[in-house]
Parts: sequence; structure tokens; C-alpha cells
Amino acid sequence: MLSWHESDAPQWIWLNLLAAVALVRVAPEGRLRKSAVLYRGLSFAVLVLMLVPFFAEQLRVGVYPQLEPQGRVESVQAGMGIAMPEAAVDADAVVERDRMVKQSARDVSLEEVVVTGSRIVKSYARYAPNAIVQAGPGRPSWSWNSYSLRWSGPVDAERTLRLLVMPRWLVSGLRFLAVFLLLAFAAVFAFEIFNQRWQWPPRMRAANRAPSLPAATIAALLAAGALIASPAAEAETPTPEILQQLEQRLLEPPPCAPRCAEIAAAEVQVRGDAMTIELDVHALADVAVSLPGSLQGWRPESVQIDGAASHVYRRADQTLWVRAGAGSHRVTLTGPLPPVDSLEVPFPATPRVITATADGWSVAGIRDRRLLSGSLQLARLQAAGSADSSARWESGRFPHFVRIERTVELDLDWRVNTQVVRVAPEQGALSLQVPLLDGESIVTGDFRVTDGSVLVSMGPGQGVIVWESTLPRTSPLTLTAEANAAWKEVWRFGVGSIWRVKFDGVPESASESPFDEARIAEFYPRGGETLTLVAERPEATSGTTLAFDDVSLQTEVGARSRSVNLTLNYRSTRGAQHVIRLPDAAEVLSVTIDGRNEPLRPDNGALSVPILPGEHVIEVRWRQDLAVGIRAEVPTVDLAAAASNISIGIEMPENRWVLATSGPRLGPAVMYWSELAAMLLFAVVLGRIRLTPLTTRHWLLLGLGFSTFSWTALLVVAAWLLVSGARERWRSDMAWWRFDAIQVLVAAMTVAALSAIVATVPAGLLGTPDMQVVGSNSWGNSLHWFADRSESLLPGAYVFSLPMWTYKVLILAWALWLSFALLRWLPWVWKCFVSQGLWRSRRA
Repeated sequence: MLSWHESDAPQWIWLNLLAAVALVRVAPEGRLRKSAVLYRGLSFAVLVLMLVPFFAEQLRVGVYPQLEPQGRVESVQAGMGIAMPEAAVDADAVVERDRMVKQSARDVSLEEVVVTGSRIVKSYARYAPNAIVQAGPGRPSWSWNSYSLRWSGPVDAERTLRLLVMPRWLVSGLRFLAVFLLLAFAAVFAFEIFNQRWQWPPRMRAANRAPSLPAATIAALLAAGALIASPAAEAETPTPEILQQLEQRLLEPPPCAPRCAEIAAAEVQVRGDAMTIELDVHALADVAVSLPGSLQGWRPESVQIDGAASHVYRRADQTLWVRAGAGSHRVTLTGPLPPVDSLEVPFPATPRVITATADGWSVAGIRDRRLLSGSLQLARLQAAGSADSSARWESGRFPHFVRIERTVELDLDWRVNTQVVRVAPEQGALSLQVPLLDGESIVTGDFRVTDGSVLVSMGPGQGVIVWESTLPRTSPLTLTAEANAAWKEVWRFGVGSIWRVKFDGVPESASESPFDEARIAEFYPRGGETLTLVAERPEATSGTTLAFDDVSLQTEVGARSRSVNLTLNYRSTRGAQHVIRLPDAAEVLSVTIDGRNEPLRPDNGALSVPILPGEHVIEVRWRQDLAVGIRAEVPTVDLAAAASNISIGIEMPENRWVLATSGPRLGPAVMYWSELAAMLLFAVVLGRIRLTPLTTRHWLLLGLGFSTFSWTALLVVAAWLLVSGARERWRSDMAWWRFDAIQVLVAAMTVAALSAIVATVPAGLLGTPDMQVVGSNSWGNSLHWFADRSESLLPGAYVFSLPMWTYKVLILAWALWLSFALLRWLPWVWKCFVSQGLWRSRRA
């Protein structure tokens, strides 16, 4: 129960082993019992293989909590349902979104992006100029494990939540308790397995010979290799790249594209039921020119170029085109008008200038001899209720209707973003007079404003018109939705953090804010409704105007002096002078602000630096004449302000032997001492085993030396000594091949152990000890700590070390002891090796 939730904890293997033990108890003698005993042994071996790394990790994290793996996201939900981590939900949503985007890209080729709504996309000022605004505490940049709590039902505002967080000592105690209980549980199974059949050394079973690969499989592999190695046939057809290049050459447009032709002038004449359009076309190459008209409205019956009839081409989009050679041409189009009340004549190619004369029709869409929306609108002048009005074209009966979305941005300056979105009709041009807000002044686009209204003209294929305006900071501000208008309005207000706003009138609708620094309020008024906005500037709260978001203090320790580098990333809402307290003996080498050197020096340890508004970086480098000793520490620095995300580092020289460290909780851990404690336990156990002449003192000395440079060599030597002692006590009535195999194994282990000693001991004498320094990106003599925050004084960090010659003397003395010990152990190993004979033949 204590270990079930831990990562990599043995779980179902316990039930598997329990079933194996029960099966052995009830299985009858014979093949079934032998199979059950083998299965029980394998299950116990798997349990041991799972417990050893799990025990090591739990003890490691129990002693050094900073080494616990981080970055987990866990979710807990109260009530019914299933809670998923947010990262998994987001990943699935991203995958589904990408799939839908790719699918739509294969099905539809988009040629135009139409904006159908407005959102506030600007960044709002967090505070006004010259305002004294508190900076708050430093923003944390670290992350730990995340736990998400969710409820499947509603939660009242009066409900409270209390979290019980166990202290560090209790968590570590539970980890040690879990290890002890799991070890005791495993010991129960070990006693059950080995109590009745305990033998030393155990009998060796003949290993099953691995089946050889069938000849058919070898033949198939050889045949597949021959097929793979066969040369590939050469293709003579052109590659797709060459075909694509040829296609590009054939379809290459002329050099003047895409402006090879344009309509310089257009003259429109409407007389009764016929219309004539004359176009002055200027072409730089032999190209096709689009003509005005459409299949649903007016289309020409005859087209002449320079007085000669010309053939008209129709494209897939139902537009009309005529071929024109290089030069200037006069194109004349004539055709009857359909029997409709209103008519739209689109011009796919907009002429530079256009004039129109009409008899019996009113013409719209032209201003200052320019075509506003890419089409002409004609309306027949006739009395209402005429006899032929029922036969008019149906589209003439639909009135214009749009949606007006006004977004008012209340920031340092007030601005209005207005979008007019087409609703009806879906096709055709339209023109409307849209009223502006009180005091609104358009600053973008080319619009005609008369009597507080702006003329909005949309072309046949145009769906949205947008403009931006300025608005005086007047409170209260009143907006009124016009009654019986040809539009529906939507009002949005983006309220920056420097304003406090109250609304009265139209009820506010639910809205989502994509920005943390602004509130978004949406309103959907009906005709005749009024909204009143009252805005005021709130007073600033008191607090510090300086915050250190990131602090780095790096110390490089030398034999006679120390070099220190202090880096400060700060935020400030106002300019000022700030004093940083350095050690009195500090010799400042340089001070840089945003990469620029500043001639600043401390006065009795007090360094005054200029603080600028915004985010900036200060770097201070100094040196201290201080010889290295047993204890090295970072200098004492007082920032005189709160700081967050503090990184502390100490670089020790290579001629120092790091023994231990001390500092903030999240820092390096010297794992050697915990490994040495485990080795001491094993030395006591091995000293009680009478297979070798080594006592606990010998095993401890043997481990003390090898553990500083090679644990692998220690394991090889220990296994060699134990196997040699077991060889002397082996039964003599074994088969000849089994005896010879054991001799070969002992000889191989002897060679491996002596080779490990010869290869690793010189490296230990000439190298540096491996103290297993890990945690917080620390290794060797490079040590780093991290603290989440400090009030004023930066946290301290210490390193305890000895000169490297101390280690050299100790390892040399150990190597001499090992040499004399081997002189005593090797004769004993030879005696064990030749006991009961050196080699046995088959005939013996």
C-alpha cells in the first residue's frame, strides 16, 4: 500500500509469486512439480530484479529529495467521470485539428480568406506613463509536479478546500518504511523457497542447448539477399522534375504579367432598354482582357474591337474575355437590358476612370469618376405599381442588410475598430450610410463622412469593410442602436487595466477574453436600446517598484583568489538609484547594464546602480583575495530587495577533492557516502560468510579503494573471491564435463579480476575520485543550487573539500595494501582451484 503509487514499484509480480508458491505446495511429485519449482524460482528472480532498482531509487530520493524526477502532471476528480491530464487533452485536440486541416486542404482549394467577425488583437498598456505602479514579487520560472483537482458537479462559493501536505521528514520516513516492509515481504518468500531445499553450493543444471537455425531459413535469407543485391533496371522516361520544368516553360507568362493590360477609361451609355459600354484598352502583349457583364444580369450581344467584330470567350467562372493584341484598342460592347427594376453590372477589371449617362435609370457606384465597389448599380425610374413590375427579376426585391461590429478599445488612448459584414444579399454590390459614434474620427482608409455618417460601398464579391477611428476620452459615453435600420449592431469593449468601467442599459453577454491585461465586454442591442459607459482611472496601490525576476551568483574558486559574477534580471516601474551590498574586500572589475560598461565602483561594499524603467540586466564582476580552505562558500550579497529564481554556482579547482556540500534544498548531492553506507552493510554480510579468508575489515578496505574510481572492478573482484571459495567446497562426485566447465569459469573469472585490477588501479592513482555528484545540473567540481526566492540576503552555499594530494596519498597506501593482500590471496585461490584435481577427462 505504501509503494503501490510509486513509479516502477512491483505490483502484480507479488500475486504471481504467491500463486507460484501455492502451486508448489499442492503439486504432486513429477514433471508438474519440477515445472512449478522452476516457475517459482524464475518469479522470485524477476521480483529481485525489480526490487533492487526500486529500493535504490526510493532510498536515493528519501535521502536527497531534490533528485526526485519532476515534470509530472496528475489529475484527481471528485464525483463520477474520468479525469484526464490537461496535456493529454491538448495533445489529442492538436492531433484532431491537424487532421481536419489536412483533410480540408485536400478537398478544397482556398482562394480567398473572408473575415466574418472582429476580435481585439492588440496588447494593452499595463500602466499609464508617469504612474507609480508596484512591480510585485519576482515572477517564478521554475516548475515542480502539477496536480489538477476537478469536480463533476457545481461547487458553491462558500465551500473551502484544505490541502494536507506532508513535511519532508515524513515523506522520507514513509519511503524508508516502504523499503523495509517490502524487504521483509520478500524475505518471507525467500524463506518459503529456500528453507527446505537450501544447499551450498547449489546443483547446476545442464543448460538447454539453443536450437540451431533450420537450413530452410538460411536458404531463404540467402535468396532474399541475392534478390536485394540484384542490379536495378534503368528507367528511360523523363523524371517528374524534368516534366515539371517543361510544363513551366510552356505555361510561362509574359514578362509584363500580371499587369499586361488595363482599361484606361470606360464610358457607359444607357438609353431605354439598351446599354453601350466603350472601353479604352492598353495592352503590352497579346493577352486576354476581361469584359464587364455577367450571365445572370446584363451581358453584351456584340463586341467590337477597333470597329471589327471579335469573338468572346467564357471561362469556368462565367466571366467574359476578349483577345487583344499589343497596343491601344477601342472595345465597344452593346446589349439589351433585362426586364428588372434594379441591375448590377460588374467590372472584373476596374477602369482607371469611368463616366456614365442614363435615360430612365439612376446610376450608383461612381464617385469622382472612379468605380467604388467594382460594379455599377442601375435602378429603373418608374412609377410604383406599374403593370410589368411583377415580371421583374426576383433579386431586385431583397433589401440590403448588414451587421455592424464596433470594438471600442479603452487604453491610454481610446480607439474604435468597426467592421461592416454583409448579410443580404449574398451577391451584388450595396451602398449604405452608417452613423459614427459621437466624436469618432476615421484615421484609416478612404471614406466619405457627411453629417456624422460614413458612406459604405461593397463590391459584388466583397463581404467585409473595416476602418479604425479615434475617440475622445469622454465619460459618460452613450451608444444608441438605431431603430428600423438596415443593419444589426454588436458592441464590444476592451477595458485595459488602467480603467474602471461601469455599464448601464443593455445587459452584458457572456464573453471570453484572449488577453490577461484586458476585460472584454460584449453587448447585442436591439433597435432603439441605449448603453451608457462610465469610465474612471483607479488609484495606484502602494508597493515596491523593483522586482528581481532572475538572479545568478557564480563563484570560481582559485588557489589564492576567487572570481565572482553576479547577474541580475530586474523589472522596474520607475527610475531610481539602488544600493547593492557586496563583501567589503570585493575588488569590482566591471559593471555592465544591458551589455554597456558603466564606470561604477562600490564605497565600503555599497554599490549604487541606476535602475531604469522596464526590464533590464545588470552584471557585476569582482575578485576577492581569499585562499581556498577546507570550507569554500559563496560571498554574502545583500540585494536590499526581494528576489526570485536564484541560481548559485561554485566552480572548484581540479586539485580539490570535494567531500560534501551544503546550501539551498535544491542542489547537488554527493551520492558516494550513501553508496559507501550500503557497501559497509555488504562488507558486514560478506565478512560473516566463511567461503573466503577475508574478514569484514578486508571487505571494507577493498571497497573503500575501488569505490572511488570503479564499482565494476569491485564487483568483479568480489565475485571472483566468492566463486573461488565456493569452488573448494563443491561436491567431488559430479560429472566430468560439469567439473571441467567450473574450472574454465573460475579460470576466466581469475583472468578478468586480475585484468580489472591492473587496468583500474593505475587509473585511480593518476585520476580523480568519482564522488557521484548529481542533482541540479551538478557534476564533479561544478556545483549548482537553486532557490525560489529570498527577501533580501541571497542564500549561502558551502563546499567541503581537501587537497587532491590527500586522496593520492590515501589511494597509494591502499594500492600498497592491495598488493600485499593479493600476495596472500593468490596462493589460497590456487589451492581452491586445484582441490579435487585440476582437470578431468572423459575416460576418468
